[in-house]
Amino acid sequence: MRTLRTYGVLWTMDCDVNGVQFELNGEGLACPDTGLNDMRFRADGAPDGFDPVSCPMICNAPLTSFIAQPTSDGESMIQFTGGRLSVSPARVGRVHDASGREVLHLQVETEIELKGDEVRVRNRMWGTSHLPELSHHITPIRDYLVPGGPGEATAAIRFQLVTTGGETLYGSTLVPYRWQGMALPDVWRRQVDRIDVDWGRNSDIHAVVQSRWVRRFEQGHIRRAA
Repeated sequence: MRTLRTYGVLWTMDCDVNGVQFELNGEGLACPDTGLNDMRFRADGAPDGFDPVSCPMICNAPLTSFIAQPTSDGESMIQFTGGRLSVSPARVGRVHDASGREVLHLQVETEIELKGDEVRVRNRMWGTSHLPELSHHITPIRDYLVPGGPGEATAAIRFQLVTTGGETLYGSTLVPYRWQGMALPDVWRRQVDRIDVDWGRNSDIHAVVQSRWVRRFEQGHIRRAA
């Protein structure tokens, strides 16, 4: 039986949200062979209106994309980036309610580096968040990674959140990736099959995300020219 690759993850984020400065730090495990990321975070001093249930598709999207299960051809972000990836300029995450009112607008810069058997993730986040209390994500979720030349690509992510009152919120994140190395050969789609976030009253957060990469021509939507 083949042994699955597993990396430890060390994750830090300095935050300035709603004028409140705090840290959101964590550690966990990432398995790129299955696309599973299992993280435990602690938010020290987070303001009202900030809810970590939104984080997998905004704060932690680069990490879960970085270790998502490879395509059927064995291609992955780890391979194409050489194990080092940045989000520059900052990605922008936005969430609106059903009436179109913006309830979250966050920007996040990120550096990711694979060193040995550890993935190190450093983040800086700022903006506003006035979310009602959230219950869960609606899954499955898809996002698209569009090439922009050697060492550049942009991810366009759309997602939905459900409040504890049953209201659906609509989110989007635009992520400009940078790395040293090859260009993606074509558009990739990431299928997010699982998102579970549990935020306890003591500020401890347990987040599990599982996702996989699919090249669009594998779906039959795009065919290569003969």
